[in-house]
Amino acid sequence: MHLDFILNSTNKKVIHGTVWNDDLSDPKRVPDALVQLYQAGKNYNDDPLDIKPIGYVITDASGEFLAGPFDPETIVIFKIFKFWGNSMNSNNEYWDVSLMISGEDFYVTSGEK
Repeated sequence: MHLDFILNSTNKKVIHGTVWNDDLSDPKRVPDALVQLYQAGKNYNDDPLDIKPIGYVITDASGEFLAGPFDPETIVIFKIFKFWGNSMNSNNEYWDVSLMISGEDFYVTSGEK
């Protein structure tokens, strides 16, 4: 079978990223991490809970993920989880970051671990 595709022009953006552990002396990519995606609401700047879930992705064996497409000027919040065994393990990790998509650039607007 042979398929041809024509890609239409768009101003939407995708985000490609890599999740790393926090061992700065020997950083490693984190496979199978859950990357939850949220879109900021109109009142997000005043109320950081004004977010809407829009999907999730799982990092691949190399710790990489691809998310989108997103409209320009969209604020996307990433909440990243990695569970290292059963849910009672105190080594579970969580991290979140907010990104604003603007043209070709991404701006980190907040982050916390």
